Amino acid sequence: MDDRNHQTGEAAFGSRVPQRTDAMAVASLVMGIAALLLVCTGVFAVSAGALGLIFGILCTRRRGPASQPAVIGIWLSALGMFLGTAALVYSVYTILTDPTILQQMDEVYRQLYGNEAGFDAYLQLMQDGASTL
Repeated sequence: MDDRNHQTGEAAFGSRVPQRTDAMAVASLVMGIAALLLVCTGVFAVSAGALGLIFGILCTRRRGPASQPAVIGIWLSALGMFLGTAALVYSVYTILTDPTILQQMDEVYRQLYGNEAGFDAYLQLMQDGASTL
């Protein structure tokens, strides 16, 4: 083997030495995967996706767009955030429009606060207060 190649860090026969992956790129990739796995939780998916986006953007600004794990992490994080937000919106919509869930929430509200008006009156009060602002 040629000593010159050994000293410069190049492998023999012109092959490339693998580059070391940046920790921020790996963190972005891990957070993107976590965001996709946590989609059904909504809030946690959005949080993990936001962290993945931050890590990925910081890594690409520092190392350039050639950091493949960072780019993949950015895409996975963005997808996880989008799906997590969609799941969160769908959950809130379902909770506020399903009569069975509203009856259960009304019963829990009455048990907790002892109020005879129930959860429907609380929602109406919140809507009236929001419309007067």
